[in-house]
Amino acid sequence: MNLATTPRLRIGFLLAPRFTLSAFATFVDVLRLAADDGDGSRPIRCRWTVLSRDMTPIQSSCGIKIQPEEPLGDPSRFDYIVTVGGLIDPATTLSPEAAAFLKRAAEARVSLAGICTGVFALARCGLMDGYRSCVSWFHHEDFLSEFEKMRPVSDQIFVVDRDRLSCSGGVSAAHLAAFLVDRHIGRAAARSAVDPDDRRGFDRRPSAAGPAAGADGARSFGAPCAARNAAKPPCAAVHCANCPRSRRRTAQTGAAFQR
Repeated sequence: MNLATTPRLRIGFLLAPRFTLSAFATFVDVLRLAADDGDGSRPIRCRWTVLSRDMTPIQSSCGIKIQPEEPLGDPSRFDYIVTVGGLIDPATTLSPEAAAFLKRAAEARVSLAGICTGVFALARCGLMDGYRSCVSWFHHEDFLSEFEKMRPVSDQIFVVDRDRLSCSGGVSAAHLAAFLVDRHIGRAAARSAVDPDDRRGFDRRPSAAGPAAGADGARSFGAPCAARNAAKPPCAAVHCANCPRSRRRTAQTGAAFQR
C-alpha cells in the first residue's frame, strides 16, 4: 500500500492530565493493526495523532508521559476527536484551550468520543447534553454526583449515540476502536485486532458489582463505591445530606448519610 493514500479513518487524541495509559494504548493498537497489511504498522488506512495546546508531554496516571505530535488547530481535519480520561481530580481537567477545541469540533460536526473518564470532560463542556453516556460502574456514582440530571449507562461496554461515542475504558476501548474500524475500513480490518461480534463477558458487569435500581430508576453501586471510599478521608468517604448523591439516596431510602 502507498503511504500517500488518503486514510479512511482520521483520529485526533486529547489526553487529559493523569489519563489511563492502558485505555489509550489499547485503542491505538487496534488502529495500528487495522491501518496496514500484516504487522506493517504503517498509518495508511487510518491515521492518528496526539494533540496539545503547547506540546508539553502529558503524564498518565501510571507516571509514563506521552509526547504530543500536533497542535490543536482545525478539528475538521479529523473524523473523530477522542478524549482519554483517567483520574477524577480538579487538577486533571482539560485546559480551556482543549475545551474550546472540543466545542469547535462539535460545531464542525466532528464526532466526539470519551474513553474511560473522558466522557466526564465532554460532559463538563456541555457536549453530552441530550446524549447517552457510557460510564464504568466504578465511576457511576461519581458521574451522577457531578451530572445529576444525566443517566449514565454502565451495563454496556460502549455506547454510540449519533455523533457521540463513549466507553468505560480498559478492554472496552479495543471494542470501540474495532467498531470504528469496521464502520470506516471494513470487518476484515477490525478482526485483525478484535472480533467486533465477540463481546462475551463484556456486555454486562458481574452481578456482585452490578447496580441496584432505585425507585426513580437510578442505579446505585454501593458495594464497589464503599470499598473504594474506605481508603479516603472521612470527608470524602461519607456523603453529606445536601450533596446530589445523598439527596438521591435519601429519596430512595428515607435516610440521609450522616458523618
